[in-house]
Amino acid sequence: MDPRPLTKLDRCDACSAQAHVRLITDDGGEWLFCNHHDNQHRSALWLKYPGLFVDDQSEASV
Repeated sequence: MDPRPLTKLDRCDACSAQAHVRLITDDGGEWLFCNHHDNQHRSALWLKYPGLFVDDQSEASV
C-alpha cells in the first residue's frame, strides 16, 4: 500500500484533473482518479480485482 497523501501534483489517469482516490490491485497495479472517474470505474475494477485497496482521500483534500 502507498500511505503517502495525494498532492496537487497527483493527476487522474483518465482526465488529468487532481486525483483524490488511489486504487491499488493485489498485483501492485495502481490507478489515480478524480472523484468523477472513481465513481465511473471503481465497480468494474472491483469485479476484476476483488482484493482492490481503495485509498479515498476526497475528504482530506477539502
